[in-house]
Amino acid sequence: MNNAKGTEAPNKLIEQATSKADLSYSYWAAGQSVSGTFAEKKLTEAELKEQEQRAREASEKGVSVWNQAGTFEERDVSGWAKEQLILLLVGLEHRTPTAIITLTEVKNTTGEAHVWLVRGKKRAGFDLTFEAAWCATMTDTCAAEATGTLSLTNISPDELDELEDLLQVSVSRRDEGFSSDAALMGLVKSIADKLQQQLDKLHQLLKDR
Repeated sequence: MNNAKGTEAPNKLIEQATSKADLSYSYWAAGQSVSGTFAEKKLTEAELKEQEQRAREASEKGVSVWNQAGTFEERDVSGWAKEQLILLLVGLEHRTPTAIITLTEVKNTTGEAHVWLVRGKKRAGFDLTFEAAWCATMTDTCAAEATGTLSLTNISPDELDELEDLLQVSVSRRDEGFSSDAALMGLVKSIADKLQQQLDKLHQLLKDR
């Protein structure tokens, strides 16, 4: 699937990491050089114990040993997020008065997901593109069936309320029980609320990592 908005991903992630003024973070690297020689020094038993204690405290805070102040830390969890997206969406079912819509496969998943620690507070965000195969079955006696795909491009947590407008739906096969492709696509779009719930879960899972 052609990701026409792919160049927007870094900007969206930056916005999610620094969206609130009290959590924003910037740094400047000063071009300084260090010269001289360094000698190895063996740590004393007391120093070793101190390092172990710092490591335990950092682990409890969810930060690295080098960043116990929690000023800024970023982790790329894109691969894990894509795996969780598939687990959350495959088998997702939505029932309407006339049909049952089920997501049967998630494919062409691209994008990024990150977890940040900004001034001691954890936050998470994603910018993901994916395509899902769907199947719709009429609930009346004729049991007509239709299939197709739905997709979301560069979706991020702050856009979940707009999901139905952003959702792209296509029809690949339609039995006569469904009146038209247009009506069927409108029916499939009604799964947007369930999709939003699952993407909200993904956002929360990222925050809990």
